[in-house]
Amino acid sequence: MISKHAHQMMKEGQQIFRFDTFGSGAFWGDVLQLHKAIAGEKNGGVGGGVSPKTALSVGLKVDSDALPDSLKQQIKDGKVDLNDPATTLALLKLNSVLGVTGIFDRSGYIKSMDIQCAFCHSTVDDSFLQVSEGGWTAGRTAI
Repeated sequence: MISKHAHQMMKEGQQIFRFDTFGSGAFWGDVLQLHKAIAGEKNGGVGGGVSPKTALSVGLKVDSDALPDSLKQQIKDGKVDLNDPATTLALLKLNSVLGVTGIFDRSGYIKSMDIQCAFCHSTVDDSFLQVSEGGWTAGRTAI
């Protein structure tokens, strides 16, 4: 009984660590409007936007467990444009970017964003993909 309870507490803690935003959207979204810079002008934001290669090369990570198998195969086959900010938004919609939650409106436009503990305090293995020229890895989450 005690080990079952301890296991449940660990799972709940991992969920909080991975997904709870602690109200951070008030700063990252409302004040800084970082989501607009990530989206880029072509996607309803400002500037050039942030591609997956750029985001992941500066330390963001993708949780491959959050990606559909069909998308994993398309990425492996080179059929996904990793230089397009729209791809970053798609990854956010899948909740696959560790530590970052995109808040989207009904039309699919990003309207805000939140940050979680996992943004700084998580890692992934390279079980799925390692893009050497882009300098990033995607894999199973290790929290």
